[in-house]
Amino acid sequence: MSVMLSCFKENEFDQSFCSKEVEAFRKCYDNHMEMKKVKKAKDAKGLLTPEQKVLSHKQVNRLLKQFPNIK
Repeated sequence: MSVMLSCFKENEFDQSFCSKEVEAFRKCYDNHMEMKKVKKAKDAKGLLTPEQKVLSHKQVNRLLKQFPNIK
């Protein structure tokens, strides 16, 4: 984003000169939104992901069911 904004500043905010930077920013944004959608779907299903630090309530329940505390 900073590269895109600096290009705008250098070219007096004319988007036609910064099409490469704008396209790279849009591609990055689209990739971020896709990853966010995938994460949300996994969280909704309660699927566990290795090395994940933050868990949803469904993921915690699934993890606790795997290791019951039997007395």
